[in-house]
Amino acid sequence: MRVYTTILTIILILAMSTTLLHSVTPSALPFSNSYLQRSTGVEALYWNPARLNIIPTQRELMILPFAASIENNVISLNLYNEIVTDKTEESMKRDIMKNMDNELRLRGNASVIVGGFVNNNWGVATATNVIAHGNLDKRYVDLLLYGNYDDKYFGPDSRLDFNHSNNNFSVMAYQDFTVGYGGYMLDIQGLPPIYFGASLSFLLGFASMETRDFAGSYEVSDDLLFLDQRIIHRSATSGTGFKLAFGLSADIIEIDENQKFTVGMSFDNVLGNITWDGGAEETIMTIRDELVIEKNKPLISYLDEGLFDQTDETYSIASYSTKLPFIFRFGTAYINNDFSVSLDYAQHFGGHEAVHNNPKISLGLEQVVFDWMPLQFGVRLPSGELPASFSYGIGYRTERFECGIGYKSIGTLLGNSSKGVAFSYTMKFRF
Repeated sequence: MRVYTTILTIILILAMSTTLLHSVTPSALPFSNSYLQRSTGVEALYWNPARLNIIPTQRELMILPFAASIENNVISLNLYNEIVTDKTEESMKRDIMKNMDNELRLRGNASVIVGGFVNNNWGVATATNVIAHGNLDKRYVDLLLYGNYDDKYFGPDSRLDFNHSNNNFSVMAYQDFTVGYGGYMLDIQGLPPIYFGASLSFLLGFASMETRDFAGSYEVSDDLLFLDQRIIHRSATSGTGFKLAFGLSADIIEIDENQKFTVGMSFDNVLGNITWDGGAEETIMTIRDELVIEKNKPLISYLDEGLFDQTDETYSIASYSTKLPFIFRFGTAYINNDFSVSLDYAQHFGGHEAVHNNPKISLGLEQVVFDWMPLQFGVRLPSGELPASFSYGIGYRTERFECGIGYKSIGTLLGNSSKGVAFSYTMKFRF
């Protein structure tokens, strides 16, 4: 396998090792996360606790629903297939660079609700969450693939400097143990009934790694390459923390039991934080060298030949904290018997660098056919560096049992031009 294929495959695998800092659940995926006013039962613990008790029976049980996604801003399924087959290296490299803006971005997530149970107004759940994120400066990718083919990379004015803003990577994994209460009615004169709910999550971290600093320079003079790279990253193997979530929900127009218009809002990751104090350490990786190079020879060739001198220094550090991003959500839904449409707005504020702070607007549709088969569609509008996404779902639903699968395509409706995919599976028992 070519070295280009190896590196790109490693990047994709790293991106697939990923948590949902924003607590997205599997049933939300077919609606592109337009789910605030659709969430009920166990999943409401992670979306809108006010709706926790809105289920057709007294109790609900969820076991091992799953959702995972991977996306990037460069490599489509078509391009990946060409990388791992017989397409010429030159054509493959051109496609990679053409699709990139300022950096190569990789993100992915996975979440498994190990178990969840709701009894009337109370609910408990536990979920395994993982998140991975990485950025690499476009100029680095250009140098790795092409080398100093251009005068800007070869000559007296060839110096390039790189920093942490476009070159970083992070991974975090934790288990949440969540308890919540929902359906508490706020009786405010002149307003329809408004329901309130809250949840508390205890967080047990079991993996953390993040780059703390990145400083690098590249310069070629008189056929000598001067390379100086310094990367500092920290890691830990255990940590603890907590977060709070609050939600409100109201049926502002209710024609009858099966036809209504609802609105709601939630505040998630309130005071959310994980303190990493187990096995905390910091590593300083330094690559410094000068060597004779050939024009038009990719830097990746020198790395493959092991010509660079690398030193690593690792030492123990004090505990450090990861702040979870505060999330505000607002959502509406119109339900008319077997048809429903929803519209959601979500905004993240600060926190982990792997989370987009661009506002997210999504639309979800559902039509139930044969009284038992829900057909679902969702779209997330593009926002900043976030591309549009399109989701699809199908399931089986009765009063006592529900299951379903979902698929999401990033950047295109369907097909191999997608720059990311996501899958979900869910199963609920009610009694």
